[in-house]
Amino acid sequence: MFHTALWSSTTSAQPPAMDSIKIWAHLTGIPLDFRHKEGLSLVAGLIGDSKETDAFTLNLASLTLSPVNVEVDLTKPLPSIVEFERQSGEVVEVLVSYPWLPAICSHCKELGDIARNCLKLSVSPPASI
Repeated sequence: MFHTALWSSTTSAQPPAMDSIKIWAHLTGIPLDFRHKEGLSLVAGLIGDSKETDAFTLNLASLTLSPVNVEVDLTKPLPSIVEFERQSGEVVEVLVSYPWLPAICSHCKELGDIARNCLKLSVSPPASI
C-alpha cells in the first residue's frame, strides 16, 4: 500500500497502522421507500460509517443495486447480509457485496501487503549443497 507523510527528522520508516478504509459496498434488496439519502445512510451504517452514494442510485437508475461508500473497520469481518426492523416490526434483509477489497497479508495482517512479499516474514537462507 502506498503511504506518504510529511518529512521530519523523527519520521519513522514504518507506515502507520491502518485499521479502517473507505470502500464501495453494493446493497441489494433495499425497499423503494428507503432509496433516498437518509434511508441509504441508515442501511450503510449497519456496515460501517456511511460516506456517500452516487447520483444514479439516488435517481433510482437501478431498482436492484445500490452502491454506497462506507468507511469500514478492517479489524472486524465485513458482513454479507445486514438486517433492520421497520416500525411495523417487519425485518428487512439486505445483501451486501464488495466489488473490491484490499489485499491483507496472511502473515503480518497488514493492509496492502501479501505474504510472498512480506518483509516481516523471516526467510531461511537456502540450504548448502
